[in-house]
Formats: sequence, C-alpha cells, structure tokens
Amino acid sequence: MDAHIVSYRIYYENTDAGGVTYHADYLAFAERARTEFLRTAGHDHATLRYRHNLIFVVRHLAIDYLTPARLDDQIDIHSTIITFKNASFTMQQKIMCDGVLLADLTVVIVAVSANEFKATRIPDSIKEDLHKISSDDLASANMAQLN
Repeated sequence: MDAHIVSYRIYYENTDAGGVTYHADYLAFAERARTEFLRTAGHDHATLRYRHNLIFVVRHLAIDYLTPARLDDQIDIHSTIITFKNASFTMQQKIMCDGVLLADLTVVIVAVSANEFKATRIPDSIKEDLHKISSDDLASANMAQLN
C-alpha cells in the first residue's frame, strides 16, 4: 500500500538547546498527519462530528524513536492504514528525513459517538474513503506541504 505523506520543517520551538527535536513533538507531527489523512479522504473532524456524530480517538500508540530530527530538518510523515475492524483501524506512521527512518509509530484509532463517547461502527462509506487513501497511487503524489 502507498502512504499518504505530509511534510513539516523542524523549527526552534521543536528543539532543545542542542537542536534535537523533543520526543513529544513527534506525537504532534503524527497527529497532524492523521488529520491531513482524514482531510484528503474528504472527512475533516468537524464534518465527522456534526454530520456523522463520529469522533476518531487514539486508543493505543506505540512509538520507536530511532534517530533524532534536528533543527531545520524537513521531515515526512508516511501514514498508512494497515488493518480495519468494525469500529477501529490501525495506522502505521513512519517519520522520515532524507530517506532515513527517524521514528516508527503504530496507532490504534477507535470511532466513538460524539454524544456518548462509546465505540461505534465506522460507516462503510467512510471506511471506503479511508481505504482509498491508503491504497491509491495518487495519495503519495498528492503530498500536503504544511510548513
């Protein structure tokens, strides 16, 4: 499967005094990339909540930090859905810089009702749209540049 790719620049605000990216910022970059993944699929958070009474929440996240991003690096977050279930899906996100893997994330996302915050089935139409982004050759060509 091809990945949806979003790029970010590492700024002073993302680093410590040595120019190394704070570990928590990787989570923020990955969250933004998941949001852009949803938008590319045609489902922004507000529409999901108000039209479908649906919110996607992180249930589980595992991250392996392999090498640090540094000040002024351009990083790419590659996001792909690797499994679907009725009320959840699992994403793999790889944070890369110049072809080097910096961090590898596995994220379990659960659909919950906006009113009750209880797990709810992902509508088939939304599931199909998300699947298209993970498998469409155009996804990698349609990179979102957010600098």
